[in-house]
Amino acid sequence: MPVREWVKILANRRSQVFAGLSPWFIFTESLTPGAQGNLSSLWRCHQHLLAGGLLVVFPARRVSMQRAESSELQDYQL
Repeated sequence: MPVREWVKILANRRSQVFAGLSPWFIFTESLTPGAQGNLSSLWRCHQHLLAGGLLVVFPARRVSMQRAESSELQDYQL
C-alpha cells in the first residue's frame, strides 16, 4: 500500500509503538499541557496544511490514555 504523504494524523507520542504507521503521524504530547515538543508538532501541522495536506485531529485532544492502575491503553472517558 503506498504511503499517502498528503495525509497526516496528529497523534499522542505513545502511538509511536506502531512504527509501521509513523509516516502518517505527527507526534505530540497531548496529555501534558505545555510539554516540550508540542510547539514543534503544531508547527509541522501548520506547514503540512499550508502545503495542501490533510490533517486528521481527534476530538477532545485525547483518543486513549494509559490508566495508572494498569499498563493498558483505554478509551478516554469524559
